[in-house]
Amino acid sequence: MKFGKEVISGIFAAVLFSSSAQAVPVYDFENAGNFPQGNTDAGELYYLHSQYTEGGSFIWDFTIGEVDGELSDAFYLVVNDGPNPTVSNNELAIIYADVKTGSVSVYDYDGVSLYGSSYLNPNGHIASFENAVSYDDTATTRRVYLNIDTAPINSLDRGPSWEGIAFNESLGFWFHPLLDSSISYDGSGKLTDFSGTLGWFDYNDQPTSVVGGEFEGSEVPEPSTVALLLLGLTGLAIRKKRS
Repeated sequence: MKFGKEVISGIFAAVLFSSSAQAVPVYDFENAGNFPQGNTDAGELYYLHSQYTEGGSFIWDFTIGEVDGELSDAFYLVVNDGPNPTVSNNELAIIYADVKTGSVSVYDYDGVSLYGSSYLNPNGHIASFENAVSYDDTATTRRVYLNIDTAPINSLDRGPSWEGIAFNESLGFWFHPLLDSSISYDGSGKLTDFSGTLGWFDYNDQPTSVVGGEFEGSEVPEPSTVALLLLGLTGLAIRKKRS
């Protein structure tokens, strides 16, 4: 029995992809300071980066400036795949981020509440995350980084139009940073207050790019496993040749 290069290559490919693993897209958005539409009462927005892995993680990463020596310490956010999210009703999730504690609360976004007060709906709470937000300060700016798993949110059965937290080739967002925030919770961890000096940056149809893919499905063999298999096949070929 003889194993040529073509056979070994074919075996390698078969082993690598026999698990039926599929790559899901990772959508990326970045803006380095061009925000003509907005309100800077909670600070000027200098940088914004977001990334969404389909069915997986969601990242919201921004740098905001100080106002009279104070830095934004909270924000709420709604995203979708293009239109301004303010017109949505019971399709999307709204993220409330307490930057000071790192806590994040996710609710149904009702599409009609002013100033992000969807949290007042006692049945609207979807999920809570601890240590989901971090920040890094300079003398005049604060960089805030949020990273949460959207899978348990987007997979909920909240109606036929439910999207949760997601975007694709286009991004729309309703982003409101807060300054000098007042945030409180009840005994079950649901928000009872989320207020402060409010800024806003609302955009629709922002183009994104696909920066790669992540594998989902069955496990893909470790590189060491594939290497051992190929080594064994090579040894078998040598023994066959000698015999």
